[in-house]
Parts: sequence; structure tokens; C-alpha cells
Amino acid sequence: MLGKTAHTNKLAGWVKGATLIIAALLFVGCVDVEEDNSEVSAALKEQNQILREQQNQSTQETASVTLYGRVLDAASEQLVNDLSIRIKLGPDWQEALTFNNGEFRIPDLLPSSDFEMVISSTSGAFMDRLVYGSTQYSTVANSFQEISPVLVSPEKTYQFSVINTESNELVSGLEFRGHSYIGNGYSFEDYAHVSNYDATQGLYSISLPEHIWGSISADLDINGDSVTDFDEVSHGYRSSNRWVISNSELESFTQATLTPPEIETPVDITIRLSVLDGSALPLEGLEMLIDDRLNNGVSPTYDATTKQYVFNASIDNYLQILISAKEFEEDYYRSSTIRISLTDTSGQYSVSTDYGNSSNYYQVTDDDGDINLVYAPQAQSPSTSLKLVYGLENIESPNYEAKFFYSSPISVTEENITLVKKDQLSVTKGDDSPSDYVLPGTTYLEIADAPVSTDINVLLGDTLLSISPSVALEEGHTYRYSVGELTDTYNDLDVNINNDYMQFETPVVSPFNINEVRLDNNNYWTNNARIVALNSAGVPSSQAQYSSTPQLFFPPSIKGLQNFTMSQRVVTKNGVSETKFRSYNIVEEGEVKTYNKNYTVSLANNEDIEFDYCCYYSFDYSYGTSLPDTLWYKSSTNEYMNDNTASSSNSITFDFAYETKTGEVVTGSLTLPVL
Repeated sequence: MLGKTAHTNKLAGWVKGATLIIAALLFVGCVDVEEDNSEVSAALKEQNQILREQQNQSTQETASVTLYGRVLDAASEQLVNDLSIRIKLGPDWQEALTFNNGEFRIPDLLPSSDFEMVISSTSGAFMDRLVYGSTQYSTVANSFQEISPVLVSPEKTYQFSVINTESNELVSGLEFRGHSYIGNGYSFEDYAHVSNYDATQGLYSISLPEHIWGSISADLDINGDSVTDFDEVSHGYRSSNRWVISNSELESFTQATLTPPEIETPVDITIRLSVLDGSALPLEGLEMLIDDRLNNGVSPTYDATTKQYVFNASIDNYLQILISAKEFEEDYYRSSTIRISLTDTSGQYSVSTDYGNSSNYYQVTDDDGDINLVYAPQAQSPSTSLKLVYGLENIESPNYEAKFFYSSPISVTEENITLVKKDQLSVTKGDDSPSDYVLPGTTYLEIADAPVSTDINVLLGDTLLSISPSVALEEGHTYRYSVGELTDTYNDLDVNINNDYMQFETPVVSPFNINEVRLDNNNYWTNNARIVALNSAGVPSSQAQYSSTPQLFFPPSIKGLQNFTMSQRVVTKNGVSETKFRSYNIVEEGEVKTYNKNYTVSLANNEDIEFDYCCYYSFDYSYGTSLPDTLWYKSSTNEYMNDNTASSSNSITFDFAYETKTGEVVTGSLTLPVL
């Protein structure tokens, strides 16, 4: 954007005959301007904006906030004496202030700024307490803002030992952390209450504010290999990989125990399966398969002496035997499954069957590693409708293969099998094609599923449908397999399945790059030039440059982070720098917080935009950025700024800290120009 002098010069060149009018406007302030898209109107709007910015700058130079409040003892709720309070705005701590009557007043703070406040006792009567907050918006000097009473409490130290129940040895290497801060901020770990371990006595000790409710926690992955080392805890509870104990429960024990997880190693087994008809005669010639992570397409051999199907397989939780449909003389047997699962008793297995006359659920004990099963499938009418018997669970990288096991043999055509990438933005501009029914000067936005080509196979007597993508899938997207119409080849019937689908999400694997974060005010200009000069009808845009709210745009790779925070420190507007503080919590515990998903679509300001109904409500959109047309995560800065140009500096400086899924922590600062 242009600076103030450049704005004035351009105004004079554009409006040759309006010098006296503009002079009068400069004298009396801002005026309302109708939206007529004329150059005079645009020039007057620019002049109004210049005057607003001058007024805002004057207000910012004089406005201030005075914080006041009370500090109470958490047990007695009485005012405490001998307060020392330090407050931090941005990177700088102000000089500590002392108060004697339990009440405090901190003057001359910047409005609309995040702060950290540490309340201490000059006599050591209570533990320090951290308070996060934000000063209120103000346009006047010395406006007053009250904060809620802050409770403080004396220090109390807790001691306890931790025993491994499997080895009966002391557990060292844990670090317990507790917090007693108020509000929301990103530096709270700097103020954490952290345990110490005395190896001589085998005791953990941690000091906490006695009457402040809270909890402590420790990471149960002691060696940092991303595997939890303990499964069960004697006190408190497990939350994911952390051991959590409330402060009040620390009073009730001096020794705790941890139990390591049971290591599930695959068990090699031999399954000997007898399949009998309704007359207890063996059924030979059946096609069977075990197809899972451990058993990749294991088929049986047939023992002609014992009349058994013999599998050599591995199991670590359960396995599924798929038995294809088959006709024997007058009897027709539909596809069926046998599920074998481990139990808590070594050598004992639970068995469940589908479409059989035998018991649906029972337990068996192996005979020196052999599992002997007898199964009597159910003869059914061939006209019984086609149905899905079993669908493969947990579609995984790199193949992302889906398998559907049907009750009868099938055939399928390519058009009835689909794999789509869900909820993709489709953009059709008026000059894209003469046959798309979108008029010049208009852009049509639609959220649609993008088709992905597939490879299709039918296996196991034509009862097992296997589908996989024939191209590499993109990371961080949701995909869906769907089955449409199938032909039941035994009955020669076309069956509309429709409800058979599997949906999965590809993980984000690309590393996050902090330098991909952008700051754009979405004003259709960048570097003193229109981003898109003509609309799709070829009509030039007449939109003048203007100030707008810069938005932070984050790439989708933030979904691969564990934690990510940014703290605004310095805002530079038209070359004038000002200290202004605000915190952004972008990713927390692997979850992207409440920041909008935003599609950027660069269009001219005079382009008409039409939406598909669901498209309008699915995402947020930005049309005036200089960014590539793609999906971002977006958050507002609550500032109002021009573009950064060679003649006028407009930028925001941030501190940042992010943690990867593997535990790597990266910190630093960056200055983002307004694009």
C-alpha cells in the first residue's frame, strides 16, 4: 500500500477539479461515500481511511489501562499482605510493584494486549501464582479494569516412591509436573511445579500450593521411544501416555505402583478345520483365506486322510477365516466366516462363526499348538439376497486396500466402484469454457468429491472384492470407497448395494515449515499492484488500495504437529512500530484448534461469485489474497493494516514455539510482512 504522502499526491492527480472539495473534507474529517465505483469515490474512500488512521494513531498514543484486583488466601479467603507483582507485556518484564493490604493497582498498561502477571510473597508466605489475561480495549487514558480475586496458598511438599510390579524394583526417570496458573497462555511450563528424585532414598518429592485444586502428571514413556512403558497405575489414572494424580490424592499414599503392559507377541498356530454338511459328511473343494496384517493371503492345504483344511497362521489378537460360497449337488452354501481370538488364558481361544449350524460362540483349547475346529455351514436358498459378510478394517498405508467379502459370487464393472477424495473445492470461472453454463464475469464455487482411479480384483471364488488406488494418495485428506451395483452371478441378478463403503484418512507426513506461514490482508492488492486486474469478462477492476485486517494463513502441515503457539510482539504500521501483545494457540495435543479452514481463490474485486449450497456452508473463503489457490487454516490478527511495500513498512513480529509428533521442540521469532 502507499504511504500517506503518496496517497495525497495520487488523490490530487485523480481529482483535478475537486481540490477545494477535498481541502474542505480534510478540514472537517471523514464523509460518507456511496459505492459507485468511480475514481472520485475511490479517492474519497482512501482519504477517509487516512484520516481514520491518523485519529486511531493519536488515540493509541494516549490510551492506557489500569489493572486492579485482590489477592486472597485460598483457605481463609482473607486478604494477604506483602504482595510483590511483576507483569510482562510481550518480551519485557516491568519493574516489580509491592502492595501491603492484599489489593493491587497497576497503571499505564497498553490496551488490547496480552499479559503475564506473577504474584509473589515478599515474606515467602505463599507460592508464586501466574495469571494470564488481556487488557481491555480503551480509547482513553487510565481506564480501569478489574480482574477476579486471585487465590494463593502456602507451599506443601509431598513425597512418595514408585514400584514396578513386574520386577518389584523402584521406578526412576519419571518427572512429575503440576500447574497452578490462571487463564490461557503458552509459557506456563516455565512456571511448572517440577518433582525431584532422591536416588539414595528412592523418593520423588514435589512442592505444590496446599489449598489450590489441581493435579500432577508424568510421561509414562520414560525412554522416549514413543511406546508407553506402563499400562496400569495404582493411584490416579492414565490419560493417553500420561499418569495423572490429583493434589488431594497425594495426601493418601507414600508408595505407588506401575504395571508394565503385556507384550503381545504373535503366536504361531496350526488350525485344522473340518467342514461338514447337514449329514455330517465332509465338504471338500471349498476356497478359504486368512488375509490380515500378519497373514497376507494364507490359504489352507487339504489333508485327505483327516478330511481337514489345514492353516499355518499367526495371531496376536484375532484372525478371520473367510470361506467362499459353494454349491454341492442340491445344497448351496453361502459365504461365511470363522473368527478366532486370543483369551487371557494361554492356549485357549474363543471362536465365533457366521452362517453355521454349529454354536455361534464357544471356546477351544489347543492340542500342542494345533486348534481343531468343526464347522457346519448352513445350506440356504440360492435366491437369498446378496449381502456383505465381512469388510476389511483399518485401511493402512502404503496400499490403502479395501476388501469386501460377499455372501455369493459376484461380478463388477468399473463404473460401479468408486474411490473419491472428499470435499474438494471446484472453481469454474466465466472464461474457463463456453460450454460450462457459467457466464463471463461470474465464478461458480462448488464442494465436490474428486474421483481417484482404482485397481479392482475379485478373489476367493469371486466372493472377495479387492479395491486399491492406482495412483498415490495425497496426505492429510479423507477418502471414501463405495460399491454401487454388483451382479450376483449365481442367481444372475443385478443388486444395488450402495450402502457398502469404507472411509479413511491419509496421515500428514510432510514436515511443517514455519516459513510457509503467511500474513495477508485480503485487499486484492500486493506490492502496489492489483493481484487480478480483470474479471472473467475482461472488465478491469477499479478497486483502490485500502487497509484491511491481516489474516494468518497456516499450511495444512500443521495437522502433523503436536503443539504450536505464536505470540505477537511488535506491529509495524506505515513504518511506525508499536508493542502489542497477543497469543495464538494453534495446535494443542495434536488437535488443530478453532481456526477456520479457508480456501483462497484469487479473483478480481468486480467478479460475481455464486455458490453451490453446501459449498457456502462448508468452508471459509478469501478472494483477494496473493496466496496460491488452495486450502489453509486461517486466524485473524484483529489489526487493521496496509500492504507492506518498499516505501511503507507494514508487518507483525511473532515469537513461536512448536512441537512435532516425535517430541522435537522448535522455537524462534519471525517477522511477517502484510501481503
